[in-house]
Amino acid sequence: MTIPALTANDIESYYKVLMASLRQRRRPNLIGVGVARCGTTLLYELLKKQPEVYVSPIKEVNFFGVFQQEFRPNGMGWRIEDYERLFLPAKNERYLCEISPVYFSVPGAADWIHRLVADVKIIIMLREPVERLISQYKHYLQHHKRNMIETDLEAFLESGMRVVQDNAVSIRDWYSPGSCVAQSFYADNLSAYIRLFGRDNVCVLIYEDLRDQPEIWLQTLCDFLGLNILFDLNEKINASPKVVDISLSPDLVTKARAMFHDEIAKTSEIIHRDLSSLWHSN
Repeated sequence: MTIPALTANDIESYYKVLMASLRQRRRPNLIGVGVARCGTTLLYELLKKQPEVYVSPIKEVNFFGVFQQEFRPNGMGWRIEDYERLFLPAKNERYLCEISPVYFSVPGAADWIHRLVADVKIIIMLREPVERLISQYKHYLQHHKRNMIETDLEAFLESGMRVVQDNAVSIRDWYSPGSCVAQSFYADNLSAYIRLFGRDNVCVLIYEDLRDQPEIWLQTLCDFLGLNILFDLNEKINASPKVVDISLSPDLVTKARAMFHDEIAKTSEIIHRDLSSLWHSN
């Protein structure tokens, strides 16, 4: 087969299209900011299937507050123009979306999103705090064990609780016990997003609804986006036991839940839902 040669007009037309696309300033108007281990991967895959949503080709872009040039003084960071190129392939979709769970808790992320992408809808996903951090611990153990300073679950949890109580957390120490535990404290970061973007532009989804009542979870998302989202409920997230991992001693479970007692109450007040009853009814 002979490949036809490009004419000068073909090359000129292609160049014009290319340059026009590079001049476009395409930024997302829908961002999932976490929290990690609360169903963000399912959300990413779900939104990718929707014809009215263009989703970044990779999950966890981690631009704001992480790879952003302002946080990489060694010159290895991304410029906003680099970030915008992720959305150049989009056509006429209603939403341009990316999902990066680190944005919920990493310092500076919310403020930079507001500064650079102010007209945006935010999705936040929450889960019972102790179960969430145990799920994150298991994820680390499976995929990042070499980066962990503590691999025993009880020691990991106790160490993280001590660091939080001592106010010595470094969120950017990604695989540390303290960072993992701190990410289950929701109220302050949730309040910050609502303050910056407005309550009407922040959707809070609950992992337990996705697991146990996916119809309610889906309707909440549909109402927020104004879309009729297609979702096979048989593909919902695999249900895990409601009780905290049995490898934890009852005393440590009680201690961990007590640590989050006031935090859950504050989060409940913010979203106008009784999370204490939902999460600790058993």
